Amino acid sequence: MLSRVWSDLRYRLRALMRSRTVTREIDAELQFHLEQEASKHRQAGLDPIEAQRKAALGLGGLGHVREEVRDAHGTVLVTRLIQDARFALRMLGKSPTFTVVAVLAIALGSGAVTTIVSAANALLLRPIPGIEAPDRVVDLNRTAGPQGREPRTSSYPLYVALRDQSRLLSGIAAWSAAQLTITAGAQGTTAFANLASDNYFAVLGVRPLLGRFFATGDDRARGAHAEIVLSEGFWRQRFGGDSALIGKAVSVNGSPYVVIGVAPAAFRGVAPLVRTDAWVPLGMTDQLRPATALLSNPRGSWLMLVGRLAPHATIAAASAEAATILARLKATSSDVDPDAGMAISAATGVPGDAHGTLVSFIALLLVVATLVLLIASVNVAGMLLARATARRHEMAIRVALGAGRQRIIAQLLTESVVLFLGGAAGGYLIAIWSTRIASRVPLRLEVPVTVDLSPDYRVLAIALGVALITGVAFGLAPAFEATRVDPSAGLRTGTAGAGTRRSSLRQVLVTAQLAVSLVLLMSGGLFLRALYRGLQVPTGFTTTGVSTAALDVSSAGYSDDRAREFYDQLKTRLLATGNVAAVSFIQPLPLSNSVYSEDFAVEGYQARTGEHPDGKVDLDLATIGADYFKVTGIPIVEGREFGVDDKATSPKVAVINQTFAQTYWPGVDPIGRTVTGDEGMMTVVGVARDAKYASLNEAPLPFIYLPLTQHWGSATHLLVRTSGQVAALGTAIRDAVHGIDPIFPQPVSTTLDAATSVALLPQRIAAIVTGAMGALGFLLALIGLYGTLAYRVSQRAREIGLRMALGADRVAVMRMVLREGMRLVAIGGAIGMALAVATTRVMSRFLFGVSPLDPLVFAAIPAALVCAAFLAIIVPARKAAATNPLDTLRNN
Repeated sequence: MLSRVWSDLRYRLRALMRSRTVTREIDAELQFHLEQEASKHRQAGLDPIEAQRKAALGLGGLGHVREEVRDAHGTVLVTRLIQDARFALRMLGKSPTFTVVAVLAIALGSGAVTTIVSAANALLLRPIPGIEAPDRVVDLNRTAGPQGREPRTSSYPLYVALRDQSRLLSGIAAWSAAQLTITAGAQGTTAFANLASDNYFAVLGVRPLLGRFFATGDDRARGAHAEIVLSEGFWRQRFGGDSALIGKAVSVNGSPYVVIGVAPAAFRGVAPLVRTDAWVPLGMTDQLRPATALLSNPRGSWLMLVGRLAPHATIAAASAEAATILARLKATSSDVDPDAGMAISAATGVPGDAHGTLVSFIALLLVVATLVLLIASVNVAGMLLARATARRHEMAIRVALGAGRQRIIAQLLTESVVLFLGGAAGGYLIAIWSTRIASRVPLRLEVPVTVDLSPDYRVLAIALGVALITGVAFGLAPAFEATRVDPSAGLRTGTAGAGTRRSSLRQVLVTAQLAVSLVLLMSGGLFLRALYRGLQVPTGFTTTGVSTAALDVSSAGYSDDRAREFYDQLKTRLLATGNVAAVSFIQPLPLSNSVYSEDFAVEGYQARTGEHPDGKVDLDLATIGADYFKVTGIPIVEGREFGVDDKATSPKVAVINQTFAQTYWPGVDPIGRTVTGDEGMMTVVGVARDAKYASLNEAPLPFIYLPLTQHWGSATHLLVRTSGQVAALGTAIRDAVHGIDPIFPQPVSTTLDAATSVALLPQRIAAIVTGAMGALGFLLALIGLYGTLAYRVSQRAREIGLRMALGADRVAVMRMVLREGMRLVAIGGAIGMALAVATTRVMSRFLFGVSPLDPLVFAAIPAALVCAAFLAIIVPARKAAATNPLDTLRNN
């Protein structure tokens, strides 16, 4: 059976690749049968000529039989497609202006779609690079919480329980991001590393480029394996690709670590969007993050979990097993959140809490890009319709010569498909160019993000597939209209002729373009309003004149005492610099989408329904240095801020915000009341005015400030306020750090204004993309409107000439054309408004409180559309009014 299939396939391929040879073989075979048949007739007594004639009649005609044989082997269809493609290229080549304009229009629309598909492919669809069988790798996320929070990180005890008890996951690995200082020479280098479990590389199926990876037990013997694995990029950039580095020690946070291996270049970690320079064993956490006790804290939330499904196991079954393991852990430990749950999903390379938002955002941009492609396709369909009218005489000749309607439609569809495939190729080039630019746009994020947005073969396949579908879909109506021709009438007139049906269809297409372009403009307008609203949202603090830099001296091996001394010296040195008004510290930086939270027991507060039964409430917090409120300009409305007397050994204190006081102590003086967290009881000494903390669109929420001196953490953000030029602070900060520790990596400083602008990044991208695409779609729609009316004026030249000959003046003719054009604008605008009302609601989560039916946008955009459309209509209207009735009647 297989041999027959293979033999048949070989013959078909040979018939396509060597068609002339196969044709000669078929002719030879037919000639043989013809001679055999003629021989029989000659033996029966017929003369040779008559015998040859009867033999040919008996076979049914050589040409007919030859086609039947070729058709039986399935080559006729392909041959016709090739012939049609050649014919289409020849016909399009005869109309270069039409071809270039059509391909350019499609390329713009296809380029918009291909660019967004490329982004979706890079961010969401590509498997994690460099790992084995990525389709069997899953993310394990801890979920829930009494107030609806959904943390995705886990504690080390929870990881150990899942790792040891799971049977449907062949392995579960844990990792956590960490910033290290790696020193090999006179200058340290900041490295973005992962603390990884000993089975991390084994679970992912990664093999070392050089050396080896962690051995089993490296993370279970705490502090015993000071080893490090380098990424291929960091190894080449920092150490020049020296293979002799394996087995040697480098300084990591001031302690010697042995370089045991180098990861392959293709592997960039489980979250490949974030640059990873190195991996160290999880067992070294206590040394790299001293005084945190993360490995023994059952309520800790800091580990990402990734697993590999066992053979034949499913995600649903593994989720059920993980839930059972978690339930057993809850039954034996009161430290586990009773509302916690486990969720297992296919690993995507994007953190679980960001994946959903990213999917929604990309889907929204893809819809916008698809609308641009729709407008471009409708525009080209209108051009094909006009071209079909111009080729009416040609179609009449074809029909008169016996060409079937089906055959002509197939040829016209081939022309349409060739146009759209050409446009898709141009769109692919646009996508390469636009993604290259987008990849180079610097993002002010706390972690180095590396995104390769360039399109690959999957994007190209999608672009060509979409082109094939749209080419057929939007070429079908013009093809049917072109073949709807009376050969006698077409041959008699010999002109393009008129056609009410074709004009109506073109008007429908233009109306659709106007409607869709209005939806695009509405979307862009709403995002611009959201961006403007976001810029106007009062943050509660002042960013002007403030510079910031991320610091973590523990990554350079500083003890807590040395770190405190370092920051004190840094503050003193900076205050001694001219124009520096105040210096402080904070972690996390406001409006960076980072949230630190902790469970607190609030004095006098009773748990409500749905809250944690132990009465504790989950509160967002920040640790700040002295003078923080002076640097940021946040006023203290009651009590005091932290001072120099609030030392580590002093009674613990806290500052709360207004919403905290109103929520938990309404009508009561909060000063002197207490809250109790993980580090004991704290007395409230002040109330600060409300501000924005994690994001601009957050509702007012209870917030608590803790003094850095009493809640120590060396990872912090330096804040420096100046009365002079903020740009000069970068040098001052680097000089101050270098003066204290010349080996410490030079910090990267930026303005607080720039650092907090990441809060509006989605709105900026959406406003730019939808605004650009809306403008492009609107321009295409205006071109379509102009083209349609210009075509209508040319069609009605005789009618206009007659009207003017009978007494109609130029104003009346112009008013007639304007009325026709504005009627299309009114219908398209009304449909577009209805579509916008129905669809802009899906954008509400990105609009910062701007209504999806914002009155300003819904009034200004349609008004702008009407004005621009009027300008597009006035040109053909003036041309119609300039008609000379004598010349027109004479020529017609």
